[in-house]
Amino acid sequence: MTKKRAQVARRSKTELLPIPHNLRDSWSLQYHLALSTIRAGHGNAFFLGQIARVLMISNFLLGAGYEKDSLQVLADAQDAIGQIQQAGESTGNWSTREPALWRPIAALLVLYDRQLSRAPTFEVIQAMQQQERAAEAADNVRAAELALPLAA
Repeated sequence: MTKKRAQVARRSKTELLPIPHNLRDSWSLQYHLALSTIRAGHGNAFFLGQIARVLMISNFLLGAGYEKDSLQVLADAQDAIGQIQQAGESTGNWSTREPALWRPIAALLVLYDRQLSRAPTFEVIQAMQQQERAAEAADNVRAAELALPLAA
């Protein structure tokens, strides 16, 4: 038996099933409300960060084979998130009412909802753990950059 098959064989039934509906719906509502807040003109770094977290988790799920033909959705959402972040950092306005910016994010959330309904729980947990490690590594890099003396 291959290593991967042995790992799957040891998983519980719960780990092999998709995320339970009530939890999946709760997560979905949280992220869709974050987008609604951004669209309504009340966005901030926290709400955009929630969307960025979805982008990363969705990317890891895509890499695991869930909705693997949706790479363009991720790329479009990443561009939109970047534009909103840039505006937020320079002007303090973390919101957008421009369809060209919120529609790619809405498409990302729909993709993420589909992934959560199809991927087994253990795959979703692994993707979330990967996102947490990536975010922690990025925080460590930022902290190290802030600690470096400025060049004259």
